[in-house]
Amino acid sequence: MAQLGNTTVFGNLNVTGDVTQDGAGLAIRDGITQVNLDADMADGLHVHTGTNNVANRIVRTDGSGYLYTGYINCATGDENNASNADRVWGTNGTDSFLRTYRTGALSVAYAGDAGKSRLVSSPDVDRNPNNTLPSTSPHSVRYDFSNSAQCGTGGTYAGVMTYAPYDGTTASTGDASYQLAFGSTAINGGGTPMLRIRKGIDSTWNSWYDVWTTANLPQPTSTGSATFTTGTTHTVTNAFITTSTYVMITPTGTKNGDWSVVSYAGYFTITSTASESSVAFDWGAIK
Repeated sequence: MAQLGNTTVFGNLNVTGDVTQDGAGLAIRDGITQVNLDADMADGLHVHTGTNNVANRIVRTDGSGYLYTGYINCATGDENNASNADRVWGTNGTDSFLRTYRTGALSVAYAGDAGKSRLVSSPDVDRNPNNTLPSTSPHSVRYDFSNSAQCGTGGTYAGVMTYAPYDGTTASTGDASYQLAFGSTAINGGGTPMLRIRKGIDSTWNSWYDVWTTANLPQPTSTGSATFTTGTTHTVTNAFITTSTYVMITPTGTKNGDWSVVSYAGYFTITSTASESSVAFDWGAIK
């Protein structure tokens, strides 16, 4: 073994044994060959082994090139929370390795204080609501910017809310998921609002249905007035009525029970949950 004290070498130093350091540093000028230098410290700091969570150690990777460490503090790169980040760092839930994830694919499983939440993101990612399957976001509600063509609304765009009460699969036996489309009959501020709803399960959405409002409620094509005389059932005969006719009843007097209507070929019946006596009503029928 060769030991060097306070030695300065200006030429080449050829050593066949080991070189060890004791005390002050080892200063070498030009070249040094055939030296096994196995230093435990650098500038007074030890090289760490295992998880790098010990104070004042030199951080190093493991045999696979992975870095195991404690908390990471980044003093620069603050986006001031105002940037529209495309990716964020996170873990996959099975280990603690950091990976990047697309923000458009993230969802919040639950909010512990949701009662105070005022804003929910509605990202512009995939504008086709058909691609958000009934099983895409189980046990959650999501909001998306959408093309109106796939929703059956007017204008150019619509907003779609997808609600999956359970898994949205047949195998889960948790029944269907639902989509609610918010649209308009015209672009920008024109027209009237539209609301459509549909259900689906697994990878298939069913047809859209319109929610009626005063803006789109079909007007009766046949109307009339009558009086519910006595008893719990009353029949109105009219040639316009068919089995597929929708009949609306508006009592103009005070009724005793709840009324239900069934249409048949050439007439419709009103059934009350209580006995009535001379209750006037108007009716309208839509085919």
